[in-house]
Amino acid sequence: MQWADFLANEAATHSLSPEQTAAFVERLKTENSGKSELNLAIELGIEEDTFTKRMTGVYKKFAKSCPELAASKSRGRLEKLRACLTRKYNGGQDAQPTIKEIHQNIPPAVPFEKFVGRETELQKLYQLLQTCRQVAIVAVTGMGGVGKTELAIQYAKQHLDNYQGGVCWLSAQGIDVIIQILRFFELKFNRIVPDDRELADRLKYCWENWQQGEVLLVFDDVTDYKKQVQPYLPPESPRFKVLLTTRQEFDRTLPQLPNGTKKSRNACGLSTLQLVA
Repeated sequence: MQWADFLANEAATHSLSPEQTAAFVERLKTENSGKSELNLAIELGIEEDTFTKRMTGVYKKFAKSCPELAASKSRGRLEKLRACLTRKYNGGQDAQPTIKEIHQNIPPAVPFEKFVGRETELQKLYQLLQTCRQVAIVAVTGMGGVGKTELAIQYAKQHLDNYQGGVCWLSAQGIDVIIQILRFFELKFNRIVPDDRELADRLKYCWENWQQGEVLLVFDDVTDYKKQVQPYLPPESPRFKVLLTTRQEFDRTLPQLPNGTKKSRNACGLSTLQLVA
């Protein structure tokens, strides 16, 4: 059974109205996981408030079969509903899961319901990564507590389904980045990189044989783009996305704002999402 058919069956089982069914199916489609309710409402030709009310009704009806929804507040309800449905879909006798395991090494995150006040940045980050190959989360020099890394972690976890080729988290301040990439490739994909080649050729082998699907590479805590990132980038391809976190200003002409966020493109060709406290 395909996921779309499963959702339609669940809508009927839970006696959703035609309007609720439309909102439910649109919200739970895998390809829509990163879209805002406003964007989905526009696609359905309704107001955002109307879409929200319909989904509120959906959550109430599913609370009977997904007890964790009953104790949930507005934040986190979608994730709980999705998890509940995924368990049922993968556990059904006639279910044939179509979503393969997504390999990742994302660090632990704070609970989503405790990650508050950064929804706007998460949405902007999602939008940037739809159109740009490389995006940097930049904080003003000296401001270490604005949550650059946590924002990247939350983004990667919330949009994991979008990256069927995997999410590879790389510490720019850890062991050599190239070694981290090789380890991820061999451990996650159960493949051996020929060891009779130079490191650069071994890295090339990884990119040429990487699991199919869109890929997210996260370079955390970058201080020198040319040394810590640029030599290890995959060949230019729309399926490889690169996300950086840094306090380093790659281009000193990058605007610095006293409040809020701003996106810009700097001299390195990076789209940047600038954070301030």
